[in-house]
Amino acid sequence: MLSSEGDDDVEFAFDEASPAEEDLAPDPPSVENYENRFPEPDVDDLGAGSDLDPRTHRTFIVCVLLSNVALFCVSLGVMLVYFRGQWSIGLGVAGVGALAGIRTVQHYRSWQQYRRERDARDENGVDGNETGPESTSPEATSPEATSPEATSPESDGSQR
Repeated sequence: MLSSEGDDDVEFAFDEASPAEEDLAPDPPSVENYENRFPEPDVDDLGAGSDLDPRTHRTFIVCVLLSNVALFCVSLGVMLVYFRGQWSIGLGVAGVGALAGIRTVQHYRSWQQYRRERDARDENGVDGNETGPESTSPEATSPEATSPEATSPESDGSQR
């Protein structure tokens, strides 16, 4: 007869792990302080938009929305034409999408021009709140303000 040599001959159910299998399994991970693992961010950490230029933020939002409209309308218009044969509606919707795409590009290029001018102004050392030689008020460029009649004290502004 066969001799038994300890735990090797003991039968285990399928859902129970043998002691040898338990030794092979990895240790369960432990987290010592789970509450402090991911601390709540402070309001200062969120940025609150203070470090972001408002025009940049607005340009981003407008470009995202216009791009979504453009993509949706062009796709829907092409599908209406191809699958349903609705040429007038499909071309109209695709046209709206194309106009939204064009407006997205225009808006982005306007923002790029704004950034270039702002960077050039920053390189020249002119603060955005100060008025430099390149920034003029609309009153100074109007023809009435530069005409000799408007600057003379005798003139009441009416032409004779």
